Amino acid sequence: MTEQVRHLIGYNRIPLSIVVGALFFFLAHPSAGSVWLGTPWILVGEAIRTWSSGCLDKNKVLQTEGPYAMTRNPLYLGNALIGIGFALIGRSFLGGAVLAAGLTLIYGATILEEERFLFRRFGEAYEAYKGQVPRFLPRLSLSTPSGFRWERVFEHREQNTWWGIGAGVLLFGLKVWVWG
Repeated sequence: MTEQVRHLIGYNRIPLSIVVGALFFFLAHPSAGSVWLGTPWILVGEAIRTWSSGCLDKNKVLQTEGPYAMTRNPLYLGNALIGIGFALIGRSFLGGAVLAAGLTLIYGATILEEERFLFRRFGEAYEAYKGQVPRFLPRLSLSTPSGFRWERVFEHREQNTWWGIGAGVLLFGLKVWVWG
């Protein structure tokens, strides 16, 4: 994938995610049981995103504490868990494959773009951090201070993710209980 394509995908990750999500919704065959099965994954994923957002001083400092001490990309780890939750809700192999492929492409490109940005912004400090903390799958680590602040959560507009998740679960609930 070229640098320009990665940049284009990373820059448009939200609308692209919405398109992938809509296609997944169309292919999904949820049941009451699958909604109950997938929802805890979604809640854990969003808890990780909220914690991460509350610890992040975006573009000001290199965040290396709290969830960022375990993985360089805790927000996207949260997204992955949310995606797993929705895949479980959807009960569709094809839909799950579309969701997994779409999110892997979108967030894989986004992570690479952000790594380039962070290296340009923080240089050797980022390289040292990169050598100690895994890109995606978290390492177990003793808890480090996180500096969590709720105002950062709202500054990063994480409430929009809460609303989106709520709307998504509601739509799947409607697909199960109203539209059949």
